[in-house]
Amino acid sequence: EKEQEKVQIAIREAISSLDPLYQEIVEDRLLNDMKYNAISLKHKLPLHTIKNRIARGKRVLQSGLKTYRNI
Repeated sequence: EKEQEKVQIAIREAISSLDPLYQEIVEDRLLNDMKYNAISLKHKLPLHTIKNRIARGKRVLQSGLKTYRNI
């Protein structure tokens, strides 16, 4: 349970360190579990832009969270 909390905190910190262009969109998807369409409407951006930003944000997060992969 304690390890899980550490992982959650690390994920939140990693998201907050993302470029602002990706930060809120990735947060909406990963933390708020919003659908792509809902995110697209919220940010008034095309769906493909949302998908691209989420994919790029995830790549940055994965490289930043490598130490937690084995948990």
